[in-house]
Amino acid sequence: MELIKVIVFDLLSSAAILVGLMAFIGLILQKQTAENIVSGTLKTIVGFLVFGVGSGAAVVALSSFQDLFAVGFGLKGVLPLAEAVTALAQQKFGTTVSLVMVFGFVMNLVVARFTPLKYIFLTGQHNLYLAALLTVMLKALGVSTTLIVIIGGILLGICSYVPSHLSAIYEESNWR
Repeated sequence: MELIKVIVFDLLSSAAILVGLMAFIGLILQKQTAENIVSGTLKTIVGFLVFGVGSGAAVVALSSFQDLFAVGFGLKGVLPLAEAVTALAQQKFGTTVSLVMVFGFVMNLVVARFTPLKYIFLTGQHNLYLAALLTVMLKALGVSTTLIVIIGGILLGICSYVPSHLSAIYEESNWR
């Protein structure tokens, strides 16, 4: 029982580990070599951590500009920067953001498997940003964490295949 608590609360509460686990499972399903599985998993975890550090640095650097504009021009507002939203959401709701991202990806796979919409959205930073955005919006509405993962995952799954489908329609019409 103690081992389960450590796995759930310590390991899976880290967004980088959760995304690395998703990469690990994907590499195993692709029947990659052990070397590629370890390498790909570690690269994913390190990349996720580097992205978080870079996003945090962008937030710190740009918040001083926000203060400067607020004082200089008498403006009050927010900084509309995707990386800032993602970094803040990861710091505050890291596990929830990761679970929404994983569930959204699974929903995208389910839709691609069982419907005529055979599109899988593989752009990780967009999935991460949308998962963070959905998590923050649903948290602001007072939705419970369990419902955030379910609703956010479904919405992310929809947001993953609809743009791909619309692009395909546009591309097909331009090639005729």
